[in-house]
Amino acid sequence: MLSGIYQMIRDMALLAKSPLSRAKKMDVLGAYWKLWITRPSDKALILGFTVHTHSFANVWYLFREIFVHNEYFFRATSQTPLIIDAGANIGMATLYFSWLYPQATIHAFEADPQTVITLRKNIESNTLHNVHVHHAAVAAADGTMTFYTDPRAAGSLVTSTVEGRVAYDAVQVPAVDLAKFVRELGTNVSLLKMDIEGGEVTAIGALTRDNVLTNLDQAILEYHHQINQQPAALAPFLTQWETAGFGYRLHTNAMPLAQQGKFQDILFYFYKS
Repeated sequence: MLSGIYQMIRDMALLAKSPLSRAKKMDVLGAYWKLWITRPSDKALILGFTVHTHSFANVWYLFREIFVHNEYFFRATSQTPLIIDAGANIGMATLYFSWLYPQATIHAFEADPQTVITLRKNIESNTLHNVHVHHAAVAAADGTMTFYTDPRAAGSLVTSTVEGRVAYDAVQVPAVDLAKFVRELGTNVSLLKMDIEGGEVTAIGALTRDNVLTNLDQAILEYHHQINQQPAALAPFLTQWETAGFGYRLHTNAMPLAQQGKFQDILFYFYKS
C-alpha cells in the first residue's frame, strides 16, 4: 500500500517537472488515472491511441516509464523528424514519438516473434502511415541470428540476443545491419532510441565501423552494464561516442552502490557537442 502511494507521488513529481507543455501534462495525468482505474489486460485507450497489450502490468509499466517519466523526450529541429526505435516491444515509445511529433517518420524494429505481432496491431489500429515496422534485430550484419525469448511471457521486456538473459527458447530471427540501414536512409537520423537488452555494443560498434555514428543527431540508449556477469566494457563503448563528437548525460539506479560485478541498467542521452 505505502509503496503504491510512494510510486504515485513520485510519478506526479516527475510529470510535473517534465519538459512537456502544460496541456500535454494534463492529458497524461488524465490518461494515468483512467488507466489505473480501468486496469485493462488486453486493450487500452491511451491519449487517443488504441493500445493492444499482453497484461495490465506490461502496459502500466511502459506508460509510466515513457509518457509519465518522459525517458525518451527529445527536442527535434523540425516537425518531421526521422526516428529509429530499436527494441520497440509493443510500440509504446513509437506511439509516444508519434504523439510528440505527429509528422515524424519512424522505423520500429522488434525481434521477438510474438511481440512484433502486437506491435503491428498497435501501428495498424492507429493508422500510423509514417511508421514502418521491421521484424528484425538490429545487428552488425544482415542475415539471421539467435534470439532468446520466453514463450510464456509475451511482450517480455528482457528478451535478448544475449544468452541467459531470460528462461528461454532459442529462435532464429532476421537481423539487419544497422550501419547499412542508417547509411541507406540518405539523411541524418534525428533520434536513435535503443533498448535491445545487451545487443547495443554490437549495433553501435557497427555504426562506428562504417563511420556512420555521426549520421545520428541524438540518441537515447539503454546500456546493459555487466549483463549476465560479462566483463565491464563501458569505457570503450563511450570512447566511440566521444571520438565522434558526442556529449552525454546518464541516469541509473545503483542502491546499494557497493556491489561488485552486479548487472546495472544505464540510460544514456547522447547529443552532438
